[in-house]
Amino acid sequence: MTSAIPMQSRVSPVREAWTTPAPSAPRGRRRASARSVAAAAAVALGAGCGEPAGQDPAQAAMANALGADNLIRNPSFEANAAEWASWQGHLATVERPDAPEGARVGRVTFGGAGDAYSIDDDPDIVPWGTAGTTYRACASVAAASSSAIGKPIHIILRERTPAGEWVAVASAPSVALTSSFQRICVDASVARSFDVLDAYVLQEDAAPGDAFDVDAFVVTTSATLRARAGFANGFMQRYWTGDTLEARLDTMAGSGAHWLRVEVHGYDTTDPAPNWGELDGLLDGWGARGGEAVVLIILHRDRDEQGRQDLDPDHYRAFATAVVEKVAGRARVYEIENEPAFDDYGGASLAEKARLYAENALVPGSLAIKAADPAAVVLAGSGSLYPLEDAELWMETVYTYAAGTFDGVAAHPYTWPWTPSPDHAIFQNLDAVAAILAAHGDAHKPIVITEWGAPTGGTAPNPGFVPVSEEEHARQMRVFWDTWAQKPYGGPAFVYSLIDDPDQPESTEGHFGLLRADGSEKPSMAAWTSRIGQAR
Repeated sequence: MTSAIPMQSRVSPVREAWTTPAPSAPRGRRRASARSVAAAAAVALGAGCGEPAGQDPAQAAMANALGADNLIRNPSFEANAAEWASWQGHLATVERPDAPEGARVGRVTFGGAGDAYSIDDDPDIVPWGTAGTTYRACASVAAASSSAIGKPIHIILRERTPAGEWVAVASAPSVALTSSFQRICVDASVARSFDVLDAYVLQEDAAPGDAFDVDAFVVTTSATLRARAGFANGFMQRYWTGDTLEARLDTMAGSGAHWLRVEVHGYDTTDPAPNWGELDGLLDGWGARGGEAVVLIILHRDRDEQGRQDLDPDHYRAFATAVVEKVAGRARVYEIENEPAFDDYGGASLAEKARLYAENALVPGSLAIKAADPAAVVLAGSGSLYPLEDAELWMETVYTYAAGTFDGVAAHPYTWPWTPSPDHAIFQNLDAVAAILAAHGDAHKPIVITEWGAPTGGTAPNPGFVPVSEEEHARQMRVFWDTWAQKPYGGPAFVYSLIDDPDQPESTEGHFGLLRADGSEKPSMAAWTSRIGQAR
């Protein structure tokens, strides 16, 4: 097995070209606002999800033939060369009688520049990964010209940061091209979560007239949904200490979760000092159990005489810097604000809220975080998800004022009391948000669900928000993961929450847990563990 190793130790100066890029409000009120939107969305359902847009039936059939776990959508070039590109070469599809799969293969012809050329996945096959996850890439290759026979060819997996910095290259030993197809493979482990992984085949010692054929390109992973599963526990988590903290961390880790969302709160004053709570215990304890954290930073606003809650960007910059310095080495993923679309900005329109959030929180926060930790990953806070025009307006406005400052987008797709199925308007609107990211050249950036759940008891603050039964809670948990696992843009998903809050027995806010307040399991815990053990 060839593991991912530092690029500099693998790539000689002659091969430098290989590595260049190819062409506070109370929590209950906030959540009630998001769920009020979700309730309205339940009456506006659209069509269900089908085949991914643009995938030719022949491509889909061959992808299925090569294995349902293949991440490559066009592995055998039966219809065209969609989702592939060539570096320093020309790409076409041709019929070949000895094609390993189907009747056609991809043919790459040397373009004449340099001394190497390749075929590369486009877009990158793994837009974000989880640290430690292993991938295998395999392809069948053969010489397509007499001059290419005997030339060395490799299959390679490359890892880079969301910002485009190359992190690691895994390359199998080269083989000499022959007129017959040979199978070549390489394995790589992701070094850092949220990094991008791409796969390509490269021929060296190229000369005019060289060409090679490729077919049956397969990329697989042993990862399960555990790599995407996490818990968000809200404010109560800040007060877990001692044996209680250790027991809660053991339960979450034992359930298979990889991610934990932790919160840091502060106040917009001249010297915004964060309230650390039990942050050290959470980060150290979760890291010791092999998990990773997303750090949510929330700077509570001071109202001015008009009732607005504008933040001072200089204060936010200082606040974010203090947070990064505190958690350095223990977390690298940060979420800027919780649900800024539902914050009170003194009656500001949705577009104005988005502008204020972008200019006064997201931009200064992101710049401060990346100045302190260039490898950090920044998530824009959850915006509006319903109706569709609001979801699109929020995302487009954030792009207008904060493009290039975030590496992913957080979302809170609460559908309670309705089922989180693919045809629910909230999830269809997430598809629209993902389309906006793609239109801005950010298709590789994930949408991360940093809260989702449903209560099994208590009285809701708004009519129509009826708690679900524990059995329905378990069913919705299964449907949620089945839905999210099919989203190509789907990043980690955090279920709210591990355990019911004993301090809120009368409110629905106290009953979102997979455990009852006494620590006993609801049926949804078994549903959680069964679903996140599935292939991603």
